Amino acid sequence: QDDPNQSSYGVLPVRERPNVKYVAMVRNGLEVVRSWNSFVNKHRDELRNLWGGFPARVLEDNPEEVIQDWLPGGIQGRAWFEYVAGWWKVRHDPNVLLLHYSDMTANPRPGIVKLAAFVGVDLTPTEMDDVERKCSKEYMSARPEFFRYLQPLNPTFGNGEEGWVNLGAMEVWAQTEREYFQDQDDLVEWARAGGTFS
Repeated sequence: QDDPNQSSYGVLPVRERPNVKYVAMVRNGLEVVRSWNSFVNKHRDELRNLWGGFPARVLEDNPEEVIQDWLPGGIQGRAWFEYVAGWWKVRHDPNVLLLHYSDMTANPRPGIVKLAAFVGVDLTPTEMDDVERKCSKEYMSARPEFFRYLQPLNPTFGNGEEGWVNLGAMEVWAQTEREYFQDQDDLVEWARAGGTFS
């Protein structure tokens, strides 16, 4: 949006509430699509019937159609592109911490340090080790009673499956990223893989 004081889709009122701290996280868009589709397809029809057919099944045999749903103008179009663009605009605001999923999963300690500093918490080395350990996939996987998402009416829901997005669909996504973000190469690269940003 043109007015920097107005929130766009997915961005909370950062500038309207400067005394509130906001933490946002972005994940590679194609990973989001793959994860979402795996998630919604594991809902049972009993739940869909209770919700009038929601969430609709994703036809994984047609990746181009699935990608179209997530591009601007599609059913899910606002959920990733506008979210990323909105948070990118406020990434330097003092009450915003913008993180990337890839950074937090590949090497969580720097992100934990940033998050602790952002909220004004001093962690001892032992506390830092404990936070990092408790945020690990291994720790959470060993405690399914706390961390396993159980879908209503589907007690056997498991972890995500490998991707299905083919190269043609990936190129459509990449082209749309370049067009939507108006050749902001730093934003496109960061949204895909994380790392530092200027």
